[in-house]
Amino acid sequence: MIITVNAAIPNSQTKVAMGIFLKLPKLAGNVRRYGPYLRTDVGDTLHIMTVYDFESSLETEAGKYIRRRYRAFDEIEGLTLKFHKWNAGKEAIQSLGFNRSAEG
Repeated sequence: MIITVNAAIPNSQTKVAMGIFLKLPKLAGNVRRYGPYLRTDVGDTLHIMTVYDFESSLETEAGKYIRRRYRAFDEIEGLTLKFHKWNAGKEAIQSLGFNRSAEG
């Protein structure tokens, strides 16, 4: 299971955001991070996407942990955040009530 986080930060706030990011504690061992990936070609806003990967059995715990990490950025004026949960194919099919393998 993964959670993607999409953030938009006004360019005027990027130094503040970077300072906060560099001070965050090391990521928990049961959560892997891919990114952050930055998009800088959208006018006066920096767009950032980060992917967090974890075992589906940790969905509630990992989701709360990731959201807590982003509270560190609450002081950034103009910040927008969007969190999206994604299931792997087999997990998604099972959550919909189907038992057939996602491989076939």
